[in-house]
Amino acid sequence: MSGIPFMSRKVNFGVELGLLSLLLIEVLLQFVTFGIKRTLSDNLMLINFLLLVLYVADFVYAYSTPYAWIRFAQYIRIFLFVNRSRDVR
Repeated sequence: MSGIPFMSRKVNFGVELGLLSLLLIEVLLQFVTFGIKRTLSDNLMLINFLLLVLYVADFVYAYSTPYAWIRFAQYIRIFLFVNRSRDVR
């Protein structure tokens, strides 16, 4: 598993769930503030939304199987960072 090696699976689950919930709350606030149509029409917001959908799918798969050997979460986090950072883009 590609989690944090010095944490147990339960602690890793809690940390990842907390950070994922913060990202999902941000997307929910964007939907409420800008509206669904405007949020999905902006390319950067649409890419953020799609990356979060992939992240949630990876999260559910990783913690629903006893031994998930492949995790895409670290790559999705890099893409989210690049997509959100104006200096990197």
